[in-house]
Amino acid sequence: MDSNSDRHFYLYAKYWYKRDNMIEDLRRIVAFRCGIDVEYIRKRDVFSILYRVAIKHLTTEQRLEVFFNEMISSIFIPDDAPLLDTLIRQFLLVLSHQHIKDIPFELGDPDPNILPLRHSDLNQGGK
Repeated sequence: MDSNSDRHFYLYAKYWYKRDNMIEDLRRIVAFRCGIDVEYIRKRDVFSILYRVAIKHLTTEQRLEVFFNEMISSIFIPDDAPLLDTLIRQFLLVLSHQHIKDIPFELGDPDPNILPLRHSDLNQGGK
C-alpha cells in the first residue's frame, strides 16, 4: 500500500496515467485508495474524496475549509448528474495546476496496477 495514495489523483490530473474514461479511471484510483473493489465505488464517492484532496489547495483558512466540507457533505447530487462530472473535472484541474513543491508529499511513480501509464516507457514519476 502507498504511504499516501492520494498522490495518484495528482498523477492522474497531471496526465501520468492514460485516460480512457475519467469517472471509471477515478473509481479505480478510489478503490485502490480505500482497499475495496471498484464495483462498490460510486461517482459520488469519487466526488467526495477528490473534493477533500483539492480543497486543500483552494483554501488556506481552516474555518473556510470546514465550512465547505460541511456544505458539500449536505448537498445531494445524483450520481448521474452532469454537474457531478463538471465538479470532478474542476477538482482535477486544481490538482493539475499544483507545483510539485506545493504538494505536501512526494508523488513518486505511477502504479500500472491501478491504471495504464500514459507512456509505457515511463520510468520516473513526479519525484
